[in-house]
Amino acid sequence: MQRLSEALGQADVAKLARGRPKAASPKQAVNIRLDGDILAEFQKDGPGWQTRMNQALREWLEMRRIEHGNP
Repeated sequence: MQRLSEALGQADVAKLARGRPKAASPKQAVNIRLDGDILAEFQKDGPGWQTRMNQALREWLEMRRIEHGNP
């Protein structure tokens, strides 16, 4: 039976074995200043607060699009 590295080539095996899969739409790092109480509210439930904040912003954006008649 042929080894994976022989079948695909060494470079292809290295690509398969390392790191996370590439995201379809990768997140962008930003610096943002928030009121302390807003930040505390998102952080109080522990890890995942950035994801929760992203979801809250996404929901707000969808609501705004509906209110303004934009798809």
